[in-house]
Amino acid sequence: MKEELVITNQPKEIPELPVTNCPPVINTIQFSIPSNPISVNSYLKNTQFGRKFTPPKTKEYIEQTQISAKKHLLLNKSSLEQAQLPTSKPLTMSLTYYFSDKRRRDIDNYSKCILDALQTIIYNDDNQIQHLTLSKCIDKENPRTEVTIAIKEDNSE
Repeated sequence: MKEELVITNQPKEIPELPVTNCPPVINTIQFSIPSNPISVNSYLKNTQFGRKFTPPKTKEYIEQTQISAKKHLLLNKSSLEQAQLPTSKPLTMSLTYYFSDKRRRDIDNYSKCILDALQTIIYNDDNQIQHLTLSKCIDKENPRTEVTIAIKEDNSE
């Protein structure tokens, strides 16, 4: 028996997805990290003896990320006191990378360094991030990463 392919202009019925009960946002943190971000490919390097190490450039970027976050927290201390940082609440995060040139880059390689650097400053563990949005742009004069973190109400209780 030969199968017959039937093409119609009728749209296929799409089943409705269940509505998730997303917790409301209770606080938002926004800050900028100056300089081009560090890729996960340069996050850890191997020595000739098989040991892993963090290169100085990566250490500098991690430190810069932590300083930028702490500076923001100090400047906005009164509005962020209720957040009780580092938080254990669920998070939503947005990272917008502004690179200094148009080189071809995989956008997903740049979040790890930032996520790890903010651990113990903003949140306890990066597994609390429930939604992560990544964007890339070009800004030759001002390369940076814009970070937005939304702390959500914990409704798991």
